[in-house]
Amino acid sequence: MSTLITDPKALPTLVDQARDSFAVMGYMLEFYTDLSDAEIDALVESVAAPIRAAIDCTQCANCCQSLQVHVTREDVAIMSAGLHISPADIETRYLTDEGCAPIHEWKKFTPQPCPMLKDKRCSIYPHRPETCRSYPTLNDFRWLIDNYIDGAAICPIIYNTLTQMVVKVDEIR
Repeated sequence: MSTLITDPKALPTLVDQARDSFAVMGYMLEFYTDLSDAEIDALVESVAAPIRAAIDCTQCANCCQSLQVHVTREDVAIMSAGLHISPADIETRYLTDEGCAPIHEWKKFTPQPCPMLKDKRCSIYPHRPETCRSYPTLNDFRWLIDNYIDGAAICPIIYNTLTQMVVKVDEIR
């Protein structure tokens, strides 16, 4: 594995420099039918897994500082158990529905950075929302590449995965 970029401050510039090669990769994958969506996702996971293992998210926490975290009612129940306060208190103190799409999103944490972030660590880690548990998952890679390119400017795991995927896609063409 090549040297990993872990400095979140460097990512926006690096993504700007690599945006065209990332976009070309996405275009190539969109029309490359020799691999199914599941096979592409498996390839991405094989690239991402060692990157995820090598990068300590607690040294970055950029996602917690800059992304909006949407939560479900189930998330609030789990957070309530972890924080030892009522779901209603969680909603009042930490959540808003402003800007949430009524069909797909229920509520989101209101201030940024995430109010649960303390010294680059999640203060409710075992009770964190599902959105946080699954981040950064790179599913449906072929069809969500534009989202991942944007996410690469925030997350070193996504950036390094995309960089290595460019090489992999060139090899399989």
